[in-house]
Amino acid sequence: MAAALRAFRVAAPSIVRTVQARCATPALVQTRGWFGFGVPRTEKEIAQDAGVAPEPWYQKVAEDDRDEHRVVRSAEELSDREAMTKQIQQMAEADPQVVPDAGFYKQLFDMLIKWDDRHGVKVTQTLASENGVQLDAATEKRVEDYIIDADTRSFHEGGAW
Repeated sequence: MAAALRAFRVAAPSIVRTVQARCATPALVQTRGWFGFGVPRTEKEIAQDAGVAPEPWYQKVAEDDRDEHRVVRSAEELSDREAMTKQIQQMAEADPQVVPDAGFYKQLFDMLIKWDDRHGVKVTQTLASENGVQLDAATEKRVEDYIIDADTRSFHEGGAW
């Protein structure tokens, strides 16, 4: 066994030299890609290899994506909502506070359904039931039909709005 190992040590340098002599053309060096092969390195990766530290997370600038998620409302819708907000504030700030009645909730439901505000309708329906306000049958039916329709549209349009 020892003799075979000595023979290999003696022959190994000659084997390496013959392989190098037979490979006259440079071999292709593979770069990274999927699973690390095939795609050239980016400038950032080259800089990291050169010893330049990566940019810390607290110095990175966040992308402004507010426009993608901004809800666009018309001037008429904004004025309707502002008028309703003022009416609610007047009721809350009155010296003896005014308790909203069925007529107020009907007006609120009409405005929210007009502007297709499913979430607002559901919240208002919950508030009306928690405050013990009895709505007339026509308003209750209209609200229930709207919620069913809006939920169906939301599901089929792919939005959970």
